[in-house]
Amino acid sequence: MKLEGVNDRNQAEDLRGTPLVVPVEDRLPLDPGEFHVNDLIGLQATLQADQTVLGTVTNVFTMGHDLLEVTVVEPELSAVEVTVSEDAKEKTATSSTSENLSENASSIRAKAAEKLRRKAKRAQKRKKPKTLLIPFVEDIVPVVDIAAGKIEITPPPGLIEL
Repeated sequence: MKLEGVNDRNQAEDLRGTPLVVPVEDRLPLDPGEFHVNDLIGLQATLQADQTVLGTVTNVFTMGHDLLEVTVVEPELSAVEVTVSEDAKEKTATSSTSENLSENASSIRAKAAEKLRRKAKRAQKRKKPKTLLIPFVEDIVPVVDIAAGKIEITPPPGLIEL
């Protein structure tokens, strides 16, 4: 390969590690069933049977055959709900000791619930996202729709353990 303006080994060494970028319009044409790696990254992966969203294609590995790395969409942590009785919510002008205790208990429950929410949020941030490696073969990935931004997969039993 020869690059314009690079005439000797020293000039070539200066370019080591520099990304080689080709404009989209200059990419080689592909045969049906072939795809550019950059076109696959970012596609939404769904199960063909029921259109359940698995995640997003985040990488493509070439090792004998291509593997799609899909970062799994994790379900949202359910918020801890605190139910406070109507009696504890209402404040009256004449509050008795038992009413003050009820309000205090509600406040303690609310603080505890908030602490649990913060702890769950921190745990979710620390958690590394789960990824799946999907063989990129037509039997398992029968539909690749670049225009729609998705792929559909039909995994064999045991390939996806969610």
